[in-house]
Amino acid sequence: MSLLLLFACSDYSFSDPEDALKGSNVGGPDDTGDGEDGDGDPPRYDTPPTERPPTFLDGDCEEGTDEVVVEFSEIYVKSWDATLSEGTLYAYEAGWYHLYDLGMAESGASQTNETAMVRIKNSTNPDGLPAWANCDTDWFVIDADNYSPPSDRIYTGTYWLDEGVNQLELVHFCPVYRAGACGDLHITDWSDSTCETSNPNSVHLVGDAACVVPAG
Repeated sequence: MSLLLLFACSDYSFSDPEDALKGSNVGGPDDTGDGEDGDGDPPRYDTPPTERPPTFLDGDCEEGTDEVVVEFSEIYVKSWDATLSEGTLYAYEAGWYHLYDLGMAESGASQTNETAMVRIKNSTNPDGLPAWANCDTDWFVIDADNYSPPSDRIYTGTYWLDEGVNQLELVHFCPVYRAGACGDLHITDWSDSTCETSNPNSVHLVGDAACVVPAG
């Protein structure tokens, strides 16, 4: 995947990472804004959900275990080398899904820019873009364990899945930042783990900990 699309991001005025987590709904290309498909109608790509789910998923993810199979055990990216990693998801039904995962950031204050974004590519959505974005077209998951580890799965974005195989890409934030984009998402409180340092700031997406929940 080329990162050229990401480098078009413009700086947003988030006051802190918590603000960035709130994001904005960018919808699909023909979004009607109502988010309703009608009784009995199949989900449609051009009517994405209108409300983003909570930042953290409380519970054991029972409602998300049957519709989608996560076909990778663990993928990871780092701030300099191996900045992109891939895995696949298999969906039994096409539709919009919320993706959650546990432990994307896992190194506490020793790696404070463990930030990355996910794209999920398929025939309907070949660019793999999410329903919501906090930097141009992409949703970056901000490092959430700098002070304490999150107790629940963290929201990783809302994506359209085709029936069958979908290609997931995990992309590290630091190359995007170093190219001049999304500067307000960069955490500078710890000078030894900024994106300019050699700190790996590794981000992990764990298949067994993933939860893919149908949106609506």
